[in-house]
Amino acid sequence: MTDAELPVADKAKDGVPAIYVGRAAVAAGLKLDDIVSASQEGLRIVADGQRVLIGGQSQGATLKGVCRFLEALGCRYLMTDRW
Repeated sequence: MTDAELPVADKAKDGVPAIYVGRAAVAAGLKLDDIVSASQEGLRIVADGQRVLIGGQSQGATLKGVCRFLEALGCRYLMTDRW
């Protein structure tokens, strides 16, 4: 979308903005335990000045959270009508 390259790392560098996804987001402080969802599809996206935390109650919910985040930035998905 922007041609920016974001490094994937197991630890954020001090003072550098970072995006945490899934378990890393929970470890960084994202709270999911107060979401009420019988289907376990609840998700949460939280941003502050230096971090974006994206996580869900399941892997599928986390994926949906990432997609929602990208869509909010303007990302669109195009599909062909042929399989």
